[in-house]
Amino acid sequence: MSSLDILDTIADGRDNANLSSAVRQYVMQHFYTMAMQPRQNGRPELVAHHPNQVWSWDITKLQGPERGVYYELFVIIDIFSRYVVGWTVSPAETGELAKEFIDQAITSQGIGRDQLTLHADRGTSMTSKPVAQLLVDLGVARSHSRPHV
Repeated sequence: MSSLDILDTIADGRDNANLSSAVRQYVMQHFYTMAMQPRQNGRPELVAHHPNQVWSWDITKLQGPERGVYYELFVIIDIFSRYVVGWTVSPAETGELAKEFIDQAITSQGIGRDQLTLHADRGTSMTSKPVAQLLVDLGVARSHSRPHV
């Protein structure tokens, strides 16, 4: 099932629910509020001075049309421009799917070696071996949220 088919299934029977609004709603709720939170001194902070320098990505669950049915929304956003670099919807979250998703986004944007830092939390797909190996192979620096201490 393609991303569009999944979003059509989710949107079925709801007002104003479509492909762009589902992605926009997630980005607004997660990334914009994250950027507005104040930083405490001493914590590392990623700063981008131009597009395609630092990306952030995350995975979230979208409720399906039936109770107990969820889909996974993968989103990558450029923190400089807040441009959604890539997104996909899948019925499951796997390291291999995350690897393919990131590889497609990097290829579509023409990212060169040692040009990009990719930030993520410490979710299972974000720290998986396929994703880590892909980023090493492509020369992309990894950044992960610090664990709570």
